[in-house]
Amino acid sequence: IVVARKEIAQSEYWCKLKGQLETSEWWKRVEDEKTVHCYCFGTGSPRRSASAVDQLALFALIVAHFKEHNVSVIEAGVAEPELSEGEDGHELAELGMKLIPPPDKGMFELPPRSPSFVYMPHCGRWFYSNLLYCNWQAERLAGVMLFGNSFESYYLRSMEKEDEAKCCILRLLPLTHEERVTNTFARSSSYNDLSLHSFGRVLAAPALPSPPSSPRSSDPHLSS
Repeated sequence: IVVARKEIAQSEYWCKLKGQLETSEWWKRVEDEKTVHCYCFGTGSPRRSASAVDQLALFALIVAHFKEHNVSVIEAGVAEPELSEGEDGHELAELGMKLIPPPDKGMFELPPRSPSFVYMPHCGRWFYSNLLYCNWQAERLAGVMLFGNSFESYYLRSMEKEDEAKCCILRLLPLTHEERVTNTFARSSSYNDLSLHSFGRVLAAPALPSPPSSPRSSDPHLSS
């Protein structure tokens, strides 16, 4: 991970990503408040996948970037069932991160009064939906920057009519600001189809759309 982080730090991809992040409205709030919580979900094991190595290395680079801007990172949590608390946990700790328990199907409550950066490379759409469901409050959503698979792509490629009543991605899409991150990295599969998603528009909306009646708890395609 350390070697990959050095490579990524010198890449055009990182240069563009941090530029997009720093020019966002969300970043202005982070600079004002000087605190952020960071979370990473769904990388897989770096011992089995080169993409997982790249994804964890990028998360470590993002966490370090906040600190370089004098932003206090309250927590830099990595949730991945394939990681062990022993060797994996030690390596993450050396990079300023820590293992946290994996959320059940994306049901993870973010801190209510602090900006949160959430990195979810290649998670399933219902994992995203359940994360949004668990944080379905205007103030909480407005503090989130979600770096993950493009919501627009999910909508165009894989959403079906019957999903509209069940999926938080669709309900929140009109109030989502999505900025694609062009994938110029050499190992393109590591960062394919990723976007920065922020939800500051919810504060200006007359009301937050009603969430689904319940999260998706028993869907056979939860990771699709």
